[in-house]
Amino acid sequence: MAGQPQFTERAPFADGVLVMALWVSGDQDAALALCAELRSRITGSTGDNPLQDHVVALVRSATGYIAARSGDTVTAATDLQISYPAAVSTKDMPIVAVAGVGMAALAQAVGAAETGAIMLGAAARVRGSDDRTDPAVALVTEDLQRVLGEEFSEKYSEGKGLAVARAVAALAPERLRSAIRMIRAETGSIEQVNDGPAVGLR
Repeated sequence: MAGQPQFTERAPFADGVLVMALWVSGDQDAALALCAELRSRITGSTGDNPLQDHVVALVRSATGYIAARSGDTVTAATDLQISYPAAVSTKDMPIVAVAGVGMAALAQAVGAAETGAIMLGAAARVRGSDDRTDPAVALVTEDLQRVLGEEFSEKYSEGKGLAVARAVAALAPERLRSAIRMIRAETGSIEQVNDGPAVGLR
């Protein structure tokens, strides 16, 4: 609609879904190209438009997940520091779970496998159920199981057993603060780890 901000359009929602479909189908070059475009279009939330928060959370969770899976952990951390507070602001638990899966992917990518398994369980808690038929969840689950073995189920159950508000808090980028700082120091990035807003959920 003329004169309206871009985040009111339906296209970003569709692109957020499309970029994940491209990635899990194996068209990684196309997915990475679309991620770059989406980052330039969806830069963050102003906190005064609920639809914008949904768009930011969905899109930047997807780009963060893909960055983590492709090994670009600095970009993944930046994306997820944007998506997580937007997701929390929506108070829409399936959207928060999407951000949580991205965080689990980042945890796995930076070598924090136990934290990643807890995050996957916490994402299931806030979603209300397991969702291992989702290719994004299945890929991270497989990698974490390979690293942790039987311990994966223990850590996953730990996350899934949290109260909802604690599960949401367990998905925060702050949980990976040390790993993110170390990677940014190694790569020369000066960006800071933003803890995001207080959870404030019941």
